[in-house]
Amino acid sequence: MADQTKIVIRNDLGEFPELTRKVHGVLEPRGFSGKPVYVVDLALEEMVTNIIKYGYDDQDEHQIEIILNTSDAGVELKIIDDGHFFNPLETETADTVSDLDSRAVGGVGIHLTCTMADEVDYRRRHHKNILTVKVSRKS
Repeated sequence: MADQTKIVIRNDLGEFPELTRKVHGVLEPRGFSGKPVYVVDLALEEMVTNIIKYGYDDQDEHQIEIILNTSDAGVELKIIDDGHFFNPLETETADTVSDLDSRAVGGVGIHLTCTMADEVDYRRRHHKNILTVKVSRKS
């Protein structure tokens, strides 16, 4: 049986503690722990931070929707925003081999999310970015 929870936050980094608390309040009672929770936390931190920092040209308040679909198989996380078009799947692969001092800044969080999740999908629909991250319970 699948359950859906929708959480809406403002484009403000100060929203993160409450977002994390709400997400854990959904996942933990449904028996999620360990790696699946870590991957959801990572995806939220990396992707939502990017949206807040780089997604908007104005100082207006914007809504970012987080939808969690949980089931016996795993969790599907959707992040929906009305910021600039940004497909994280089209970014250059992060350099994880070179010496830390010679690496370009950025991209590692996206790389880790894509590597650790079972599936990551991006769509742009009705002027909104929709990022879907799927993580199996057994990840």
